[in-house]
Amino acid sequence: MSAVESFIEKTKNATKARSKEIRITLQEAQILSAELSGMLAKENKLLDKIIKLQDNVITVDKPAPAGDTIMDGGSF
Repeated sequence: MSAVESFIEKTKNATKARSKEIRITLQEAQILSAELSGMLAKENKLLDKIIKLQDNVITVDKPAPAGDTIMDGGSF
């Protein structure tokens, strides 16, 4: 179980028990911090890739051709 999952489980259990606090050891806090930092770094890399992809998208700025359109309801 990852440190984040463990923290979420502790939070759920504390909520069920109506506890006012959650205690974790310094080692658990360090592992959680490292895991969260890694997750944020991955997210940042993905966001950079998304921005690069969006910059490479070709945009079409010319308007649609203007032609005469006749709309007829037809006959019965």
